Amino acid sequence: MIDTTLDDEAPAIRAAVTDYIRENFRTLPAHQALQLSDGVLGVLIEKLGGCRLSVAKSKDGPDYSAARKDWEHGMSASEVQRKHGISRRSFYRHVRDAA
Repeated sequence: MIDTTLDDEAPAIRAAVTDYIRENFRTLPAHQALQLSDGVLGVLIEKLGGCRLSVAKSKDGPDYSAARKDWEHGMSASEVQRKHGISRRSFYRHVRDAA
């Protein structure tokens, strides 16, 4: 976990929000995308300023279809779990019982 402040991250957050707006709202002029990202950042600072937050990074989930194929091709349960980084419970729920 990185311990930082919103003020330290404001330029990076502003750039990320601006990029997102420009990619998803292509008809919006660049200056309006900047104004909108500044507004979003202002709301974040107003609402979250002084708060201590922990935000988990998103991660891609396991590929259960690939795990299922390995299981069907004779790989043992523990090998499938280790290779695909899934728990025993997830293995039974998404791989073995779904096959």
